[in-house]
Amino acid sequence: MSWRECKAEVMEKEMEETKPTNPKDLLGLKKLPLFSVVSPSSLAWEAWAMRNGAEKYGAYNYRAKGVRAGVYIDAALRHLGAWWDGEELAEDSGAHHLAHAKACLGIIIDGIVHGNLVDDRPPKSNFPQVLKELARK
Repeated sequence: MSWRECKAEVMEKEMEETKPTNPKDLLGLKKLPLFSVVSPSSLAWEAWAMRNGAEKYGAYNYRAKGVRAGVYIDAALRHLGAWWDGEELAEDSGAHHLAHAKACLGIIIDGIVHGNLVDDRPPKSNFPQVLKELARK
């Protein structure tokens, strides 16, 4: 059962047990839940990181000029590494390192969606298969 079907089932049961609700509720459940499944705290920190980027480089600079995948993957990994090593907030922005990593990945997704990603990844490998094989050892 999908998340959407599960949520609809739970909501239908709640409606039977409580007061009637607006018929739009069941239709709304069939649409992408933009805010009911994303942590507001996480979204707020990501917005802080994105605002910092807008102040440094210009709002939506990544959409106007394009996105080089490797630059943003490297930046995301630097932020993940800093967080993994015990640092919570980036010194220059005050934003959470994990929020910066999310912002970097979001910018890559935006580049894919808008067709301005410079895909500088190396040729495809069999990395997923290597992980499976190593997990069996």
